[in-house]
Amino acid sequence: LDALGELRGLDGFRDRRLGVVGFSAGAHLAGMCYHPEAFGFRVPRPDFAVFGYPLISMDADTHRGSMETLLGPDADDQTRRTFSIDRLVDPQTPPSFVWQTDE
Repeated sequence: LDALGELRGLDGFRDRRLGVVGFSAGAHLAGMCYHPEAFGFRVPRPDFAVFGYPLISMDADTHRGSMETLLGPDADDQTRRTFSIDRLVDPQTPPSFVWQTDE
């Protein structure tokens, strides 16, 4: 997350669009960039995001093993809501491309 802030400070990157890309749990981390302040980070939001087979929601229908790896086996409802990236989408959310495959 700090990389976005650092790159935006460099001469060659000031006027460029910067985005984040993540796959699986890395896509979850990239999604945290939508609202970094919600997680205690003070970095600029990306201009766009790309998510490959992302772990986005922490509700009952998500992959339990992935959720438990990220949040622990005893995560309460509030923690799961806080880390559900789909709940962060609002009018200021950067444009995003999400893909998932069947196999």
